[in-house]
Amino acid sequence: VAIFVFVRTAKRIAFHFRQRVRSVMAGCLGLVSRRRTAVSLAAVNVYEHTQIGTFFRWAHGLCGLVFASLAAWLVANGNPADALGAMIPAGLLFACIPVFDSMTVHVSRDDIKIWIGIGLIRKMVLIQNIQSAEIVRTRRRQGGRIRGGVAYKVGGFDAVEVKHRNGEIVQIGSDEPKQLLAAIESVRR
Repeated sequence: VAIFVFVRTAKRIAFHFRQRVRSVMAGCLGLVSRRRTAVSLAAVNVYEHTQIGTFFRWAHGLCGLVFASLAAWLVANGNPADALGAMIPAGLLFACIPVFDSMTVHVSRDDIKIWIGIGLIRKMVLIQNIQSAEIVRTRRRQGGRIRGGVAYKVGGFDAVEVKHRNGEIVQIGSDEPKQLLAAIESVRR
């Protein structure tokens, strides 16, 4: 099972990397007209914003550095076998940074798409299934599971709570909740 998850994750990362390289190369070579792209994106996208999880980056980076320093100290003192025990957490902490360091919210006429980091955690909410949306203030520890739904956030306390017609709740953390709510309300009309 672990090998399957690893292979699937590697394929997703490679796919997103190829997409970004193609779009950058197309823009550099002049294959995509910037004016045409802006018009077509404005017709489809209502709102798109990426929030950076600064605290998450710093916390995991510093903890990773502590473990890496401990591993280097153990190797320097002649304990390479013990150093492996410190290198594994350091590697895991450094690997978590690109996976969970940011959250992008994309609102279009048909749906709201949320993805965290490189896109391993994703959520799509159809606009037609939204019953209501409002700005809420979350607690510091609240993230992941909440009563009646899921909270997606990488930092801060402000969120837009979207209630589905079936009763499910999705909280979308944002550093600009008023703009996000305005975008959701504009496509619901």
